[in-house]
Amino acid sequence: AENYLAETCRAMLTGDFGTFEKHVAPPYRVSFFDKNFEYKNLTTLKLGFDSVCDDLEKMVITDFIRICISAALIDDSTIHFSHMSHLISHGTLVKPPYPCFTQGKLLDGSWKMTSSDYAFDPESPTAIAMFKAAQTIQQEP
Repeated sequence: AENYLAETCRAMLTGDFGTFEKHVAPPYRVSFFDKNFEYKNLTTLKLGFDSVCDDLEKMVITDFIRICISAALIDDSTIHFSHMSHLISHGTLVKPPYPCFTQGKLLDGSWKMTSSDYAFDPESPTAIAMFKAAQTIQQEP
């Protein structure tokens, strides 16, 4: 869980979709309170990734810190973990930390995250952009 959190944070801060993609498996389900959607393919996953990267850049995020709170191996191929995300710009917290619950599966010998439930404002620019990206080109494989 901590490896996933560290590598995907770095990937989002640097726009490195290749690294991010190694840790996430479409269809990737995302929810924020009353919104629930899927990135059904790599095209929509990349659009969602790009929207988050753009939002981090607009907020001038210099540090994206996610701290694992708990992790549990449910069975040989399923992991559940929770973490708190902290968005920081030049030493100043940009918004209150928010929790997330993530589920992953062992697929083809590596761990891939398959869903995340975020506890942040579903009307925030990040949530709206992620939702719109998931609605784009859903018919592609």
